[in-house]
Amino acid sequence: TRAKQLYALREVDPEERLGLVLSLKPLASAEGIVLDQELQPVAGASVFADMRGRLAGALRRSGQKELAPQIEATTDQEGVYRFDKLLDGTVYWGYVEADGLGASIEEFTAQSGAVMQLPELMLSPVPPAAD
Repeated sequence: TRAKQLYALREVDPEERLGLVLSLKPLASAEGIVLDQELQPVAGASVFADMRGRLAGALRRSGQKELAPQIEATTDQEGVYRFDKLLDGTVYWGYVEADGLGASIEEFTAQSGAVMQLPELMLSPVPPAAD
């Protein structure tokens, strides 16, 4: 049979006997940088990691707060951001929004063990709306 990866979403009493075996993995972290079209860091940009797949829907419906299906970070003065509490092996869409700049999206799979270095998120000016 194929092994399934499970994550504990709530605290479990270690003395309580359950009828299944859980294999828990450590949470993952990832960081990256946001740059503009001149390759300059973008400070104060909102960066998001959106969980993909069935687990994301289950977390949204559960209302629990420990593991969010969407994680938000803000870039520092050097354009650097960091996501924590990512589920190992889970696919996320990373995207960024900043005033006057267009969004950029990258897909990544979280891997625990060390802080993952994500690809640069590049922003460009939003063209003016046509009249």
